[in-house]
Amino acid sequence: GSTKELRMLNDGATEQTKSIFRDNSWELRICLFLMFLFATLLRLDEIRAPGHLLDREYTSAIFARAYYFSNNEKVASWRRDIAITAKNQQPILEPPLLEYLVSLIYRVMGREEIFFARYLTITFWILGGIFMYLIAKQLLSIDHAVVATAYYLFVPMGLIISRSFQPDSLMMMLFLISLYALVLYFEKPSLTRLPVAA
Repeated sequence: GSTKELRMLNDGATEQTKSIFRDNSWELRICLFLMFLFATLLRLDEIRAPGHLLDREYTSAIFARAYYFSNNEKVASWRRDIAITAKNQQPILEPPLLEYLVSLIYRVMGREEIFFARYLTITFWILGGIFMYLIAKQLLSIDHAVVATAYYLFVPMGLIISRSFQPDSLMMMLFLISLYALVLYFEKPSLTRLPVAA
């Protein structure tokens, strides 16, 4: 069925139970703000400490270092050669887009620190939470959207993965953005929304 039909079924069900939040109410805004704030602070706690997924972070770090050292005149040629050789020995698990983005951050900051990558993955995961809320709100209700977003932000596996230098956070954010684009298209199909959804 369409998203309209889903919302009609949900509205009929929620008429029997009073909704906790109203759209754009100050209670809702405060709740969402605190959720996203606490989710961010949880992830930033001891951000420089060794991660839980060190093998996965190692592979991404090798790729980022090779990109950072390449065409970098400040790096000795022997270090650049070793970095590229190490990268070529790693398995290519997915397109190294995140690693390339992190190498650009290394260049801007002028040094190589793995917690820069973690800041980026945390940002991606938190931004994904915005689209999780929008999707659930569009398909269900505001109350359901708050619960779904809270689960997304605070589920323990999500906390671990989003603090890790690996592409899962970027993948999840893009996945949720694409889902939201699809929901909007099927809500009101148009030629302008079709290429975005595609």
